[in-house]
Order: sequence, then C-alpha cells, then structure tokens
Amino acid sequence: MKTLNIFENILNTAGSERTKRVYRSGKVLYSLAKTGKAAVNPATIWVDAALACLDAINAYLRLQRAKEITKQLTAVRDALEHRVFNNQKILDMHLTDIQEDTDLRLETLDRYFNNYKIESERLILDVSNNRNDMFENMKSISKLRKSGQGYSSQLAKLLKTADALVFATLHLIKTG
Repeated sequence: MKTLNIFENILNTAGSERTKRVYRSGKVLYSLAKTGKAAVNPATIWVDAALACLDAINAYLRLQRAKEITKQLTAVRDALEHRVFNNQKILDMHLTDIQEDTDLRLETLDRYFNNYKIESERLILDVSNNRNDMFENMKSISKLRKSGQGYSSQLAKLLKTADALVFATLHLIKTG
C-alpha cells in the first residue's frame, strides 16, 4: 500500500529553489524600478520567466499527484465503509439469531413452568381428594390396633406405611 508523507520537511520548503527565485525576482523588480529599463539584463528576465514556467508545471504536476492520491484514498475509504456496512449486517443477523434463540428458550421455560404448575395443582387436588380416604383408613388401622387382635408384621408394615403417607401429605401441603 502506498504511504504518504503528509508533513514534508519544513527546512527543505523554506530553502527551496522557488523561495530563492522569488527573492531574485524581487531584486530584478527593484533594479527595474530604481535604474530603469537600461540596467536590466534581458537574459536574466528570460531565464527567470522560464524558471517561473517550470515552477508552474511542477506545481501542476504536484496538484495532479495530490489528486491521484486523494482518489486512491477515497477508494480505500469507500471500500472500508462498505466492509463496515457488511460487517454491521452480519452483526445484526447474529443479534437477530441470538434474540430468536433467547425468545425460544424463554418460551420453552414458560411452558415447562406452566406444565409443572398444572401438575402440582392436580397433585394437590388429588391429595386433598384422597385425604378423606386416608382418614378413613387411619380410623380402621386405629380400630385394629385397639382391638388387640395381636401385633403382626403385616400390621407393623401397615402402620409404617400409613405414617409415611401422613408425613408425605403434610410435606406436600407445606411445600405446595
């Protein structure tokens, strides 16, 4: 890639041939004004005019070079702007994908929690409906224990299961 020296050496510009020629032309004009037409050398005027033409050509060529550099830099800037625009489009597409993915996940979580809530409500409703049956069974177990028909391993299992059922029901009601 082409690089530009934006700030030329100021010393070279200050002591350039053009500056010297301006001083020389000023001396010639001063001598013309002071002594008149006779004291001026015509060859000096022709050389000075030729140098002025060369200076004008040089200035024109520098202008064309600066225009070409500006044209190239403008093309590079336009390419970079186009690249930034395309990258912005890609970024927007990625953001859209991320947003859609987030929306889908939130929707899935909402459905899951709604299903969980519905199942929990059904379970609590079933437990409350079966609570009366449980109380009836507990009364029957209590009658069996009080009747004194003997303590069997089956009655012990039944008592243990009934106690577990009561604790589970209480825990469900508590956390419900």
